[in-house]
Amino acid sequence: KEILDLPFFPPLGDFSPTNLMQVGDCVQLSLFSERMVTPSDSLKMLESNASAGLFLHRKFIGDIEIPFSTLYTNATTEAWLQGMFKLRGPCVHICDKHDGKIWDTNSTHLHVAMFLRPHLIAPSKIMSFMSSFEDETFVRYGVHWIQQLRLYLENISDIVKRPADDRIPKRVIEVFGNNMDGDAILICRYLRPQQPPLGVDTCAKAARFVSLIPFLDDWQSFGCTNLDVWCTSQEFLDIGAGDWEEHGILLHNFMWWLQIH
Repeated sequence: KEILDLPFFPPLGDFSPTNLMQVGDCVQLSLFSERMVTPSDSLKMLESNASAGLFLHRKFIGDIEIPFSTLYTNATTEAWLQGMFKLRGPCVHICDKHDGKIWDTNSTHLHVAMFLRPHLIAPSKIMSFMSSFEDETFVRYGVHWIQQLRLYLENISDIVKRPADDRIPKRVIEVFGNNMDGDAILICRYLRPQQPPLGVDTCAKAARFVSLIPFLDDWQSFGCTNLDVWCTSQEFLDIGAGDWEEHGILLHNFMWWLQIH
């Protein structure tokens, strides 16, 4: 385990949510293996220990990149970002035998927990439930159902009479998403079997296809920082970029179609 304290300075020193959402930098963490060798063991010497006649030999294993926007969005809602990330290894990697073991970079993961201290103000989201598409009575029922479900999750430990996972009350529950016109649309309407392009005939290929579509936040696509826009799969492909919802919906629809056929 190792603790790193990294300073952060936004452009022009502006810590406003609008400016922070425009930061395109990434936090890059690189992992190296280290071992002490004699001069005859290796020709690549990075640091020396003359007194012992040994050299510290470092070998690059892989790295990960975490966009600041991802850290900022998660840290302002969940207070931190945690996960097990697979290392991005080099295209050509010579295995290094050490203590009878062989490094397998294809299965090497890095457990990372990241915090923003002090906490930064999250961009506010305007929850718009006005809709010219859905029935007004249906929208009111959906809003009431969300409120009742959140109340249930906040008090789940008392209801089930035993300690519950601390993550349960923090679950994000949504029934409606705002389309490009700002209307509230039932999220289920976005989900349907959708035929993938020619040649995409497995779930792995579908995931690869969707991952190639660039990620772009709503504020970059539509110029709004306080409204979460849900595009249809066709709108997503026409724009050529999207955020979490668009990628998730398209991948879900492709996999659904592949399971049926």
